[in-house]
Amino acid sequence: MAQVYGFDYTIFRPHNLYGPGQNPNDLTKNVINLFMRKILLREPYTILGDGSVRRGFSYAPDVAKVFAQALEGLSKITMNVGTTHIASIEQLSALLQQITKSDTQVERKPLRKQEIDLFIADHSLQSSLVEYHETPLEEGLRETWDWMKKQDISKPIKFKEEICLPK
Repeated sequence: MAQVYGFDYTIFRPHNLYGPGQNPNDLTKNVINLFMRKILLREPYTILGDGSVRRGFSYAPDVAKVFAQALEGLSKITMNVGTTHIASIEQLSALLQQITKSDTQVERKPLRKQEIDLFIADHSLQSSLVEYHETPLEEGLRETWDWMKKQDISKPIKFKEEICLPK
């Protein structure tokens, strides 16, 4: 379309975003949002498998800074945007328990068949074109937790069109 109509574009593909401002009542959001919500409610949260599944958790303010850099000349590219640091769900859980000073119960359930053990993006283009400020996971989690504690989490959002995979 850009070639046909001559318009400029930049496509960003952020991944595993978390941070202040995310809707704490949207139960379809990422694991950090879900775990923090359960900790606030003093309800157990679930880890699938042995907790070794690994992800790169990208702090939303860091990603927003990359978006701002696009105004300075990024053109006709598609780029993965986010962290290059990887953490397991078990490490995430331990950090959250420490930060929140919580002893929230953790339930274990079998890993789903469709779960991907290591899901990370290729950041080579990001590294070559922009400066990505990497907020350490612990710092980003603390800032997110401080924000989350002030939110109303009493009304979870229910979606009628939720996609459910067969068991």
